[in-house]
Amino acid sequence: EFDPMFPTMFYPVPAKGVLEGGQIIRVLGSVGVGGTNSVVAINRGRLDGTDIGQVFTIQQLGELTTDPKTHETIRLPNERIGNGMVFRTFDHISYVYVTDSTMPIKLGAMVVAPTLDN
Repeated sequence: EFDPMFPTMFYPVPAKGVLEGGQIIRVLGSVGVGGTNSVVAINRGRLDGTDIGQVFTIQQLGELTTDPKTHETIRLPNERIGNGMVFRTFDHISYVYVTDSTMPIKLGAMVVAPTLDN
């Protein structure tokens, strides 16, 4: 059945129009882990510059480890774990459909503008 609240067509937005800085705050229909074909909520909405059709790269925060030489705690680089597209926006929250993922997507994962080297 058709729901008039959801658009029936999506047009991807160029990467330069995607603002940085969002995080996954909820995985719908799950206890907190998602993957390909999941729907997740992010903490950026229409008033934060997020629009329907924006495509994001999803990154897991790099792990903390200790440098063996200096014994300092360092954070490893973030790891690309998937992609998603915004299909519904509200003032400060948006729903994203996960189009692909290589690892489980957990709460706190970051959404960033897609780049060619991802």
